[in-house]
Amino acid sequence: MHYLIAVDLTEPTQKIVDTLVKCVNKEKDKVWLLHVVAPEPDFVGYDVDTPPIRKAIAKHYHEDMCSLESYEAHIKEQGIDCQSRILQGVTCDTILEKAKEWEIDVLIVGSHGKGLLKEVLLGSVSEEMVRRATLPVLIVPVHEGE
Repeated sequence: MHYLIAVDLTEPTQKIVDTLVKCVNKEKDKVWLLHVVAPEPDFVGYDVDTPPIRKAIAKHYHEDMCSLESYEAHIKEQGIDCQSRILQGVTCDTILEKAKEWEIDVLIVGSHGKGLLKEVLLGSVSEEMVRRATLPVLIVPVHEGE
């Protein structure tokens, strides 16, 4: 089986990773960790690409990659084949594209349970994954601070 864990690198990511470790066959399964970051905005007619902005963005991506690599290392320490990636793109579209490309069997996402009003206004990645995915989706309920 191939598993794709879509993570946002918030505190509950460890709970999602721990849930996956319990589910996999260490000898046969492969795990992909994917963190999707928003594409850089297009500011038509404005030159906003200054060195301080580029430096801040690079620092943020570096911190995210270090965090993702630590989760990858943790999974590998359990004897599980794992690779991680950070990609830019529209979150759900990118996750579903990679799930198809990497021949994923089960998609795993966390649900922060932000409440109905926030989900109506902001949307929910986990809800959209369930609605759009053509493969099984495991939703791990996570709440900040747990």
